[in-house]
Amino acid sequence: MSKTQYDVLIIGAGPVGCVAALAMKQIGLSTAVLEVQPQQSKISDGRTLALSWNSYLILDELNAWLTDEERFPIRSIQISDRGHFGQSVVSGQDVQLSELGYVVRFKDLLPRLREVLSQQKVKTLFQTSATSIQKYKDYSEITLDMNGVISTVTARLIVMADGGQSLNIAGLKHKKAIDHGHDAIVGIITSDSTP
Repeated sequence: MSKTQYDVLIIGAGPVGCVAALAMKQIGLSTAVLEVQPQQSKISDGRTLALSWNSYLILDELNAWLTDEERFPIRSIQISDRGHFGQSVVSGQDVQLSELGYVVRFKDLLPRLREVLSQQKVKTLFQTSATSIQKYKDYSEITLDMNGVISTVTARLIVMADGGQSLNIAGLKHKKAIDHGHDAIVGIITSDSTP
């Protein structure tokens, strides 16, 4: 088995994992990203994401922000408590911002982040999963399965950004989930005609 050393190993190459990897690279840490899925040239995920103004600032700092055609400004937010009187509307002007944030398509954001990972030469291992994690005082040893090829790497920090799938591998137990009873509707509405 071969063994490679990293400062940071990130499990999951979704938006959170990619942003974490770019931030670690920016401060000079040797970083690798694992993704169990194969590398895809086209993402078909139909989800939309509502990103705060601070998320925009982070992505812009990492040179991973989207074009005008790929982002949709959030200029105001209406807040209400179902079943109770009253509501509040907050606008970007209220907090001295042009926008409160942006709605973006997952299928636009993820390829852009992965493009920047490649440009920054962040090691990204597709079709690779962590099968075990052995923790030591100053580092962890991670066994990888790269499409049937087993290898071992070490990392001082492991970031689990795969939606909780790696908790069992690390020996961590998910205690409980709490439903806070809050909902939000996020989407992109298009029209065939211009008003």
